[in-house]
Amino acid sequence: MKPWSQFEKHIESVNQFYRVKGFGVVEKIPNGTKTIRQGGRQIIVRDTKTGCDFIGHLDGTPIAFDCKLTANKTNFPFGSGKVVTVKPHQKAF
Repeated sequence: MKPWSQFEKHIESVNQFYRVKGFGVVEKIPNGTKTIRQGGRQIIVRDTKTGCDFIGHLDGTPIAFDCKLTANKTNFPFGSGKVVTVKPHQKAF
């Protein structure tokens, strides 16, 4: 399993815990892709940009967040120079 998949599955299990305990509801939102057929096979193409990966509420407070993996364990650079970690449409959301 890819590290991204493991990370996302962990977030979904925490969200399930929140739901069961009655703390709130957080759901994964569609990622803005669609599946099309090309030459007899299915491929996934980007359809629209989404602002975040998860959205919901905890204890009545609205939340929305995007999941990012980084090799740096001590900080998260939002982007500088040629490497942009958080895209402009995500910041706006």
